[in-house]
Formats: sequence, structure tokens, C-alpha cells
Amino acid sequence: MYYAALENGFTPTTSFVSEESTFPFNDGEDEYSPGNFGNRYADDFITMAEALAVSDNIFAVKSHLFLGPEALMETAKKAGIDSPLSPIPSLALGTENVNLLELTGSYSPFANGGYRIDPYLIEKVTDGEGNVILETETEKVEVFDPSLAYIMTDLMTGMFDPDMDTYTTVTGRSVAHMINRPIAGKSGSTPADSWMVGFSPQLLTGVWVGYDDNRSLHHGDEGQFAKRIWARTMNEG
Repeated sequence: MYYAALENGFTPTTSFVSEESTFPFNDGEDEYSPGNFGNRYADDFITMAEALAVSDNIFAVKSHLFLGPEALMETAKKAGIDSPLSPIPSLALGTENVNLLELTGSYSPFANGGYRIDPYLIEKVTDGEGNVILETETEKVEVFDPSLAYIMTDLMTGMFDPDMDTYTTVTGRSVAHMINRPIAGKSGSTPADSWMVGFSPQLLTGVWVGYDDNRSLHHGDEGQFAKRIWARTMNEG
């Protein structure tokens, strides 16, 4: 969502009001009323940089509807999301089903300066004598403006920066002390699952935590597991 905004002229200082909101759609026949975590709102203008750091849902949906749903759908496709997406207001909050490998792979253009590298599972197969039977050939495709990809990466470091705390805390504050290298990412959660995707200059990692039967996560520790697993993996990788 935020890269789609950058492509369409937004800057890190572009502002919208974060407040309890209801958005009409389908020519006014339907309404969508998203909420921020803990029902916390600035009730004032916030910048895109702040919105990304604290995961402000209202800012994301306002940007999405201002640009038009097609902007996000086109950006997601360029990033490598092949799963079907719908032009709905909640798309800005990730309400469509995308598997973890696909989601993690969609971050590769930011980790690689605008170039997408599609994920693969097998790098090389050799026989007992060292002869190569199979070797995956990776292809880098420029899908995003490198300068905008750089800005987006810088914006995604904000979730770990306590100096970005304002009306609420940054979403990566609970694991910021575990990180020992330059790092960027984005977390997300629903009542039934929790995920974290992010990267350093050397490694891109995605983690999902949830139950196969769609049971709700308990409040507290279970909602933090994805971030903690991710942070430890990034430090050791």
C-alpha cells in the first residue's frame, strides 16, 4: 500500500488525519469501519512515516481509497503477488489470502533495490561425485524505481525506532532490543494469526504464527511469537 502511494506522488511527510472513521464504497451502498489496534487514534494529522511505524489502519485505508484500489492491486502484482485480489477497502490491511512464501517474496524488490527475485526451494542438486544435476538460475527483474524502493526500505525501519512513538508505540518496539543489525520490515495480526516479514542487507525472512483450525490467538505472548522468531532468525542468519 505504501509503495503504491510513493509511486503516485506521496512522500514520507504526506499526512492524513488518524481518527475513528467509516468509509462508504460500492457507490455508497456499503460501509467499511476499520479500527486501529487498541482503538488508539491520533485524532490529528500524522505522516506516512509515522503511520507505517505504528501501523495506523486509518491512514492505510484513506491512502488506498484516495489512490483507487487498482493502484494497490497493480503494485502487488509487480511485487510478485499472484493470488487473486479484490478492489475492496480492506485490501489495504491485507484481508485477502496470500501464502507466506508469496508474501515474503513480495518484499524482495525492496531488499534488492527495486529488483524482484522469485523465491525458489532448491538451489542445486549434485550426485555423489559432485556433478551438478540441477541448478536453479535466478533472474532479477526491475519492477520498482530503485530510488523509491530505497525510500520504502527506510520507512520500514521506523517500526523498530522508539523515537517514532507518538500517540501509540511503534509495532516493533517489543523486539527492537533483540536486533543487532540494520533491518526493515512490517508486522501484522488478526485475532487468528500473527506474521512478520522483513530483511537486512543479507537476509529476507517471513514468519507466520497461527492455528490450522483458525482458532483465535490468546492475547499477549502468542501475538508476539512471530516477531520474536523473526528477530532471532535475522540475528543468527
